[in-house]
Amino acid sequence: MVRFIFVYRRIDKLVLLSTQVYLVKALDPNEKLQKEEWMNGLKWFSFHEALDEVEYEDIGKLILLAMKRIRQENL
Repeated sequence: MVRFIFVYRRIDKLVLLSTQVYLVKALDPNEKLQKEEWMNGLKWFSFHEALDEVEYEDIGKLILLAMKRIRQENL
């Protein structure tokens, strides 16, 4: 898991944004996600789709570093 916490200013308020990214390998690629009602935006992405979806360059860089480590350690 990679967790990112961002703070930015919106007009006159500071906004805290927390994002969690989980890099996992599915044992069954056909498995369906079972999400709870409160889970917004939860879905499976391929590695390349995830890189296309991230909106902050730093998150993309960290995902690339994580993938490099996964490949090096044959995980």
